[in-house]
Amino acid sequence: MSSFELVIFDCDGALVDSETVALPVLGTMLADLGVELEITEVHRRFGGLAIAQVMTAVADTLGATPPAGFQAEFDRRAEEALRSELVPIDGVPELLAGLELPFATASNAATVEIHANLGFAGLSHFF
Repeated sequence: MSSFELVIFDCDGALVDSETVALPVLGTMLADLGVELEITEVHRRFGGLAIAQVMTAVADTLGATPPAGFQAEFDRRAEEALRSELVPIDGVPELLAGLELPFATASNAATVEIHANLGFAGLSHFF
């Protein structure tokens, strides 16, 4: 690896997997509104999307604009779930602890979200 000077990890999907924690929250909220979806379908419809795209897909799924405060409530519930359930992807802490090259993380997510998820998963001390 001497030809490399730096390793840049994508945050979500490489270091943590926040969707496995946050999307079930969305599925529960949709069920509360009368839309029952299997978790695989929730992942298919909403996985990999930015929050604005998620809310558009929620509206499409509901056939109407989500109730007032839906996104704020989702953000609150998802953060609560992430805070208590998010863990690093298997092997990541050991990999980071042993990596001899400088490394960083990058993401399309907001910086505050990256910092939060790394903290929830116990990885922030590496960055």
